[in-house]
Amino acid sequence: MRWDAQTFVRDLLQNFFDASHDFEGVNIDIHRSRGAVRIEGPVPFALDYVKYIGGTTKAKGGFAGQFGEGFKICSLVALRDFGVRILAGAGQWRIEPAFRKVRVGEELVYRHTRGPELPGSFVELQNCSPELMDLIAEGRRFFRWSGNPSFGERLFSEGAVHVYRSTRRHGELYYGKQLRAELWDLPFALCLDSTLKRIRADRDRRELATNQVRIVMADIGTHLPLAIGMTIVNELEAHWRNGRSPLMWLIGGLAERHQPSRAEAWPAGAPEAWVAEEYAPRLQRANEFARRVGYQVADRTLAGLGMRRAGEVWEQSIQLVPDSDLTSVERARRLLLAMAAESIHRGTHPPLRFARMQTTEGLHRKDEVILERALLQGELGPALTTYLHELCHEHGRDGDARFSDALTEVLQRTVESHALIERLTEFWSGVARLEPEDIEEALEIEDRYEQLVAISELVSMNRRMLAR
Repeated sequence: MRWDAQTFVRDLLQNFFDASHDFEGVNIDIHRSRGAVRIEGPVPFALDYVKYIGGTTKAKGGFAGQFGEGFKICSLVALRDFGVRILAGAGQWRIEPAFRKVRVGEELVYRHTRGPELPGSFVELQNCSPELMDLIAEGRRFFRWSGNPSFGERLFSEGAVHVYRSTRRHGELYYGKQLRAELWDLPFALCLDSTLKRIRADRDRRELATNQVRIVMADIGTHLPLAIGMTIVNELEAHWRNGRSPLMWLIGGLAERHQPSRAEAWPAGAPEAWVAEEYAPRLQRANEFARRVGYQVADRTLAGLGMRRAGEVWEQSIQLVPDSDLTSVERARRLLLAMAAESIHRGTHPPLRFARMQTTEGLHRKDEVILERALLQGELGPALTTYLHELCHEHGRDGDARFSDALTEVLQRTVESHALIERLTEFWSGVARLEPEDIEEALEIEDRYEQLVAISELVSMNRRMLAR
């Protein structure tokens, strides 16, 4: 059994804290010049509850913390690890834990004597280091009680859940009425007096592991009124990006309980400068887009409180152009673009649509590819390369190995298809000189290949006429 100094001090004081109400009647006297500490409490303990080393002999009733296993381990740690002499007493009993040599090693024993009758109990430590005395001096801070100097304004207190502003530079998490974790990015003291079945093997009550902190924070979140929870959330805006922050675990519990709409969570108006990130791989470009147009991207947990998602902002920026609004030249070029891509790209070819987009020329979604309409009004090269790039996104995001491999294959096939590209480039520029009625007539043909043949013949005929 190994305890650090803080665990030792906390467990020692736990005996007195459990037996009194808010450390009522508990006195801690520190004599630094002698390295001595004396802790006195109003409730006695019985010698029978500490004399059986290794067994639990706790009984119900008004005894100081019942001085069971915890006191025995405290005695062992004090002697072995800190070189501290420890004495305790109650009633007429006085005991001093000590080591006694046995055949193999040493065993912990109690030397006991009698003294004047005491109304309560005491523990005395001798040979304490300055560091240990410093910890004992602030020891009351390790417990959730009304006089805790770390607690400032009380924001919420109901049942087993309590929330205070912290008087320290950072926050603290109290679980089972003991300080169990530092919350470096939350200047609040959050307390859950009860214990949770999901947190097991917690007999030593040491610092909570990260996963345990997550469980406790989420549970506290499920007990907070929405207004109190949002007070914490709004004051910690600087931490909205940090997905592993205890704040996000608290928000998760808050959202689970209330499932608020945007108006309910932010009745005065949601933060316009923020959007919640998208988690799905196919929507990562929405996060990039949101940052590019000036939004700050918060952790996706904030979406549970009604914050706009990056995908919403992205979708709102895309103004799809109905097919009926495309000119005859644009429709002919769309056909040329699609036929060129099919001869080069061997993957799937979802429907191709056009839109007015603010900051990107192409977008691959699960069921369609969207290109900036202006591409139909320029040269074939930019339009074709953008389209092929977006088609390759069926294999992954920019930078993914599968996407890069697909793009490499497309580039190779584009080079191999240079003759086709030259002809399509000629048709692309040539359709702009055709009469709209002639183009419409060619596009009415059912077969797309026949449409392409008809348009190419019109372009060739027009070129011959202009050459005369």
